[in-house]
Amino acid sequence: MIWIRFELPNTDAYGLARTTEDMTRQLAKHGSPDMYYDELDDVWRIPAFRAGRIKYETAKAEACKRWGCE
Repeated sequence: MIWIRFELPNTDAYGLARTTEDMTRQLAKHGSPDMYYDELDDVWRIPAFRAGRIKYETAKAEACKRWGCE
């Protein structure tokens, strides 16, 4: 089975969908943002989510420094 990966806001995780319609439906709750396909990483990127993802990644890195991580 083939899965479509796409960025999620305020996390470093990716969402999964089986069809582009399913992906669009899942993203509709975020205002149907513009997106583009990143062939190198095989993921749909959503520039509107970038600021939230950077904030999350920075906080996660600080927590890992403080508490360690696996």
